Amino acid sequence: MKKDNQVTKVFIEWLIKGRASILAYSGEGSETKYYLLTEDLKLTELTNTVQEYVSEGVSYQRNQQEYKNILLYNFRDCPPLETQIKSTALKGKSLLRLTKQYHEMTCKTEDCVVFEEKGRNMVFEWGVYTGFLNSKWILNSDLPEKVDPVNSIGLGLALNISNLPALSPKFSVKVNLALFSSMYIYDTTDIMPLITDNRIVKLGYAKIPVQLSYRFNQKKFSPYISAGVTVNVRYSYKQYDQHLTDWIVRSGPSNPYSSKVKPIQFGFNSGLGCEYIFSPGLKFNLGYDFEFAPRLYGTYIDDRSMVLNNIVYLRAYFF
Repeated sequence: MKKDNQVTKVFIEWLIKGRASILAYSGEGSETKYYLLTEDLKLTELTNTVQEYVSEGVSYQRNQQEYKNILLYNFRDCPPLETQIKSTALKGKSLLRLTKQYHEMTCKTEDCVVFEEKGRNMVFEWGVYTGFLNSKWILNSDLPEKVDPVNSIGLGLALNISNLPALSPKFSVKVNLALFSSMYIYDTTDIMPLITDNRIVKLGYAKIPVQLSYRFNQKKFSPYISAGVTVNVRYSYKQYDQHLTDWIVRSGPSNPYSSKVKPIQFGFNSGLGCEYIFSPGLKFNLGYDFEFAPRLYGTYIDDRSMVLNNIVYLRAYFF
């Protein structure tokens, strides 16, 4: 920037980055200046100079509003915005809102990045969720583990919260809720003939993972990583052969093992996935999560060991 006839480096803040970008410069003791950066990397100051004129001996001032003509020319490929441009004020929020609309109306392959945090409004997107879960139980530390892995399909809802205050636009919060029904069975080959039913328990539960997600880019196809906590809420429970349960947990008068499944189980999760944008109103998300949860069945009351109960699950949802 040229200051006092000398070229000086200054800090210019990005407000929004997309097909057209808005940048701002706040100098000491001066009003904020705004700049338009186009795809050809041309940087143009959005000006609103004041012209003085005299009419019948009276001096008047008139705003020239050159910035409107600059916006009209550079956004000429989006005629629906013409009326809005003519009423847009030379202020950060107004320019940000206009430029974001221009990007969304003319670019279907990438999201624009909003950097301005003051007054930022979070975006809530609802979707349909489905998940394929592979669950493995570890029952106790004494016997060989012979519980067969369980595959279950869950259905539910998904919520994606983006444009979070104080965080980069690449961050978002994902909240999913899906209902699962899982039947756990045990390999009874080497157990006494008295046990004829290999079913342990059938659980109905809601899985609610809450994750903070980070997208690596804002393009049409975007990979991401995530981490958070999971709440598993049991709403139905059916226990089968009591002899099998006693055998598994070594239950007896002198062995205070617990054979009840807790109604609520907490765990930690991490995952990775990708998001594909078909259109501004339709997105597809495919992810792979790993859940680390405390032991919840067939253990000593004072056993606080951590095991991998729910190992991985695939999830997909539309917005």
